[in-house]
Amino acid sequence: MKRQWLSVKTTPSCVQRAIRQAIEVIWARDNIDSI
Repeated sequence: MKRQWLSVKTTPSCVQRAIRQAIEVIWARDNIDSI
């Protein structure tokens, strides 16, 4: 069974930015939980 990936044109900088934003969200949630 083949996986069908969406054909989205992304640049490495866009991918890196998305990863950084995801990490920031996770950190923010952890900080809220610790309070």
